[in-house]
Amino acid sequence: MSKIFTTALFVSFAMAEFTTKVWMPGMGDSGMTFVGSVMDVSDDRTTLSISYQAADATLDELYSEAPQTVTLGGETYLEVLAMATESFEDTEVVVTVSMACSRKNTDEEEATCTMSTGGLEEALSAVCGPDTDSALCPDLGDLAIETTTTLPSGYFGTFPLVITAGEELLPSASAAATPSAGSASVTGSGSASASASPTASDSASGSESATGAESSSSTFSAGAPMMTMGPALAGLGAAAAAFFI
Repeated sequence: MSKIFTTALFVSFAMAEFTTKVWMPGMGDSGMTFVGSVMDVSDDRTTLSISYQAADATLDELYSEAPQTVTLGGETYLEVLAMATESFEDTEVVVTVSMACSRKNTDEEEATCTMSTGGLEEALSAVCGPDTDSALCPDLGDLAIETTTTLPSGYFGTFPLVITAGEELLPSASAAATPSAGSASVTGSGSASASASPTASDSASGSESATGAESSSSTFSAGAPMMTMGPALAGLGAAAAAFFI
């Protein structure tokens, strides 16, 4: 995000119409505040462009590379999309990683997240030649392009969100200020802050991905989703990668 745009968002902070709360990945004690503008509202989904205001300079730099477009659904659904363009010799590869998380209700501590990767095969093909160590270049046919994982409560928190623009797109400012699960108000967002070190248990059941496709049925060890998605996150920065740890 450009410095000019980021500055403009924070200048608008004091003039914001209202502040609400958001549910997202990240530790609740990180001191993060989000500033955002509403881009679109469709049924119970609200899409925002967000910027991050961290409690210290280190976190602020980390969050500067995090995804800045987030789709929310009450305090029970969030979706983020990250993209990276990498050049491997004469080949330019675009990799996208999306994540959609949902929970049954606001009392539910766990959330089911589906992570999808696009362009992974092309990225690995660009760097894995005949003489490359096979341990670092797995069989492309064995790659899990989509995984569904259940994440425990340590992966999520509730954070303040200041709306600076686009409030007129919301059903009502009062509804957004007092969000309820499943409403069309602004009630969730995405954070790139990683949790301490919770263990993820992976689900073998299918679910809808961030792009609406059905999930493949697969079972993974606790570390498998990050290892599978890792190559696709090259160039996105640690903040974006933290979504998938």
